[in-house]
Amino acid sequence: MAKGLSILLSACCATLMGAAASVAATSPAPATIPVQHFDLTKLTCAQMLDADVLDRSSVMMFYWGYVAGKAGATAFDTTGMEAKTARVMQTCMNNPKMTLFAAIDASKNGK
Repeated sequence: MAKGLSILLSACCATLMGAAASVAATSPAPATIPVQHFDLTKLTCAQMLDADVLDRSSVMMFYWGYVAGKAGATAFDTTGMEAKTARVMQTCMNNPKMTLFAAIDASKNGK
């Protein structure tokens, strides 16, 4: 693994762990922790927008990681990824019945 990617993934994990610890420290513990399963081939924009911020971030990170893995990429541009994600979310806000994959395709094509 490239050193830069390793550092970035470590920082991402540390950020997520910090966020989880912060929520755990300020919220009463639920009896059971709800588990969210996302099938990206069926996920609609409305479902994506209704998900909490951590789940939305996780879905998008999973998607970008999946795309990078298919392409054999070992590095990525965080600013570019953030801009692409913002375009996808804007497309979803404008088209809540659209699937996430359709929104991703539409945002690539500037629709």
